[in-house]
Amino acid sequence: MERADYYFDSTESLHAQKSRTVISYDGRYHFHKNYEIYLFLSGNVDYYIEENHYRLQRGHLIVMNDKEIHRVSVRDSFPYERAVVHFDHRMVTMLNTPATNVLSCFRDHQPGIGNALVVDEDRLLSLCGKMEKLGEISKSAQYGSDVLLVACLAELLVEVNEKFKESRAEVPNRTSGLVGEIIQYIGSNLDKKLTLEAIAEQFLIDKYYLSHLFREETGDTLYQYILIKKIAIAKRFLSAGKSVSEACVLAGFNDYNNFIRTFKKVAGMTPGKYVLRN
Repeated sequence: MERADYYFDSTESLHAQKSRTVISYDGRYHFHKNYEIYLFLSGNVDYYIEENHYRLQRGHLIVMNDKEIHRVSVRDSFPYERAVVHFDHRMVTMLNTPATNVLSCFRDHQPGIGNALVVDEDRLLSLCGKMEKLGEISKSAQYGSDVLLVACLAELLVEVNEKFKESRAEVPNRTSGLVGEIIQYIGSNLDKKLTLEAIAEQFLIDKYYLSHLFREETGDTLYQYILIKKIAIAKRFLSAGKSVSEACVLAGFNDYNNFIRTFKKVAGMTPGKYVLRN
């Protein structure tokens, strides 16, 4: 059961939500079209990003770009509370200066490393206040509210980046166990044949056991995980300047048309449109 204390969606460019969930569940791996700021308030939760994970505590601040896959595992029914902001990076790109890049903490780290740190109670309340202020401005129809919305987002981003610059990001834990090893193997071998049978053979286990174990521990089928991982990698190659055909091959797709269809289905847009958007 989930309750949203405040929520707004200003077109597709900005989305914020403060939520409270009171059931245990394993979320599926996913990525977003926009960048994300995540602030953990309460609960018994493991947060997985790429091959790593964090055991969350109150004040955990996590930032992610649109190319990092992640999921949550809520271990019990203790209230899980968090505040989240998703935003289109193009809203604030024009605000960057030689001295201040408000997107640096989202971009200047390796995928799945350097995403998280813990803020103190004063900083947590400050960040929550700015998130709520975004909600208030978004509901306003007054003249200038669109400008104030961008200004408020910029203020939030400056504070988030400031914290990441003054504090060293937390070192994540590697996802452990057999599933952790399989996830790391997939990440290092996307150019190889990654079928259920091939991976089961690599790890000398029964394919049906592998399928069951992977879904039980991640909430995803092995096929679904590999697919979203490949598209996330393709997004990174496209952002780095590779052509669509190069990204197709480098992400482990053998069929160009299948790559285009799959990318559009998973990412919500064609590779060509993604390049223009970035």
